[in-house]
Amino acid sequence: MFMLMGIAYLGGKMETGSGIDAEWRAFSASIAFDETNQELVLDVESPLERHLMSLGCLGLLFLGVGLLDLAARGEKSLLLWLAVTATIFGSALLYLRWKLQDVYLVSIKRQQVTFQRTFFGRTVRRRVCFLGDLASVVVQPRRVDSKSGAYWTYGLGLLRHGGELLSVLTPVPLPHQDVASDGETLARYLGIPLEPGQPESLLKIDLRGGRPIATYSLYTRRHQLVEVVRGLLLVVIIVELIAAATLWYLLD
Repeated sequence: MFMLMGIAYLGGKMETGSGIDAEWRAFSASIAFDETNQELVLDVESPLERHLMSLGCLGLLFLGVGLLDLAARGEKSLLLWLAVTATIFGSALLYLRWKLQDVYLVSIKRQQVTFQRTFFGRTVRRRVCFLGDLASVVVQPRRVDSKSGAYWTYGLGLLRHGGELLSVLTPVPLPHQDVASDGETLARYLGIPLEPGQPESLLKIDLRGGRPIATYSLYTRRHQLVEVVRGLLLVVIIVELIAAATLWYLLD
């Protein structure tokens, strides 16, 4: 995943210009220090990277649908050609994802956070904010539902004075204390406080008196009920779409 000039130290150590010698506990594969440019490199999965991967994998799944239809009918059908088209499209998206890398660069020397996108070897940089715009480092909890049960992941974000939360490290399924430890190291490097929160809680950002406040609330059954309702609505929408597509195919 991480491919920036081999600047990561063995064991995930980082030695910065400010004298910090840190052992990253949760993000050793996603954080490194570029000695040449004196920048902290944060490898995050951006929305574009995530969408390319998700849609690409979804496209490949349609190949199985087409093959099942071919086995059932014993002849080629429109569904098979649609599945082949989706598979080609999905493969192209996965190739684009392989050629894309998004990172955040934190420079103490330039006093700024920069977003860097490398696509097919071409690199573009865009300044996101100055370090003076940052209020705190925030631990970002996220609950994930899977077939084997629900679990929690934790990432790190930079909270700006205007209330905007910049997610700079993708949530990982590791203990809260490990992520909070890395957050403390990052906060110390930036010279701002850490909002560690608490395990298995929901994060909310409020503006009080013009200042951003990160508050955490424990995950309750009420939150679980809301998620169940959302899941049921999603299932109903998917079933309706499948029924409409099936009806259209049969009437064609």
